[in-house]
Amino acid sequence: MSFNSLMASYGQRLFPRSLYAQFNSAMTMSYSLCMMAMAPLVGYALDAVETYCYPDQPGKQYFLVFVVGGIFAFAGFFMLMMVLRYYKRYGGDKNYEAPL
Repeated sequence: MSFNSLMASYGQRLFPRSLYAQFNSAMTMSYSLCMMAMAPLVGYALDAVETYCYPDQPGKQYFLVFVVGGIFAFAGFFMLMMVLRYYKRYGGDKNYEAPL
């Protein structure tokens, strides 16, 4: 829920006002495409790793889901730090001015 709460105001806080609709629609389209593609891709990857690494126990390697979740959490945290760095560079909470 914290991710969804952040995504609701993400565009309004980061995008320039003059191009907000254009940037927000592009962000929403790319977010939707990624969400649709990730579930089958991650499922296929989990099945492939399980079949290759654990051929004698199919369907019982649930820890792989947590490994993938940790990888996504680390990648998301890294991207958040990149956005935060540029957000602070362009003025932070008080004087933020989006680059055009």
